[in-house]
Amino acid sequence: SHNRVNSISAVAESAGNRKMAFTFCTDEAGSRTEKLRITGDGNVLVHTASATDSRTFFEVRSGGSDTPATGMAYFKVDQPSNFPAIVVANSTGGNTNDTMGIHIKNTAAGYGFRCDADGSGGDPVIIDSVGRLGVGVVPTELFHVQKNHNGHTRAIVQNNWGANATAQLKLVAPTDELQIVKYASGAAAINLSNNSTMYMSIGG
Repeated sequence: SHNRVNSISAVAESAGNRKMAFTFCTDEAGSRTEKLRITGDGNVLVHTASATDSRTFFEVRSGGSDTPATGMAYFKVDQPSNFPAIVVANSTGGNTNDTMGIHIKNTAAGYGFRCDADGSGGDPVIIDSVGRLGVGVVPTELFHVQKNHNGHTRAIVQNNWGANATAQLKLVAPTDELQIVKYASGAAAINLSNNSTMYMSIGG
């Protein structure tokens, strides 16, 4: 038989105030250590007894172990749904140069962000550790789009607002250059789908 002991304790946070935390200790077959803490301010800490910033409401640490493939937090919608698994809603106002939504601080060698189109990892959207964006591919340039199939791979810039609306792709550099590189045989072509006139201005 085994002695299994868990505990819930009330712990004074400081001798200088009345704040008291709840701590939850569980038995992991080797020792009985704190796994979760609710501070006197109501903040929840998992696998840590102290927050990186006291104003953080919820903090999760990996502790001494590596993170699993499912991540340190895993959210799964088990039934078909038309609603998101996670919603980030901000109030109005704030500084225009500050991050108000999601801020990923990636100091590791791997990707800072990845979104797969299916469970097999296909057709991902990737932002790597140096800020390169890849759609359908691990990026090798600042913006990289790839879809390997016997058809068109398109990137669209669209504006349907009104008669004076424009959709522009600008190249701004000391030496502006637009290259069309075609690896297959045959001529490279620029096609206008509405058969209209193409205007070109050089040096203006």
